[in-house]
Amino acid sequence: MTLMTKAPTLDEYWQQLEPHLPPFSPEEQRVALALYREVAKGQPVDEAQLGRVLGISATESRALLQRDGPSRRARPRAWLRRTGGSTDASSLRGG
Repeated sequence: MTLMTKAPTLDEYWQQLEPHLPPFSPEEQRVALALYREVAKGQPVDEAQLGRVLGISATESRALLQRDGPSRRARPRAWLRRTGGSTDASSLRGG
């Protein structure tokens, strides 16, 4: 006889997970969502590309990516492409 465990519902799963997730500000949510959408295309993302998607300059995009906060902790370093002496969002796609 096999003992089967009941899989949690999505709501039950979320209730258990949510307290362990860092809070995201509305701005961080916007940046993370844009970044994840670009990364999902399968290539690294540079700061200029992320800036275009967000409607900001590459410099502003770089500043957002370099902030210490929940979005920085949630962003794998492998997504960042190195250009010159700085890290840019070009690598932000799963490379």
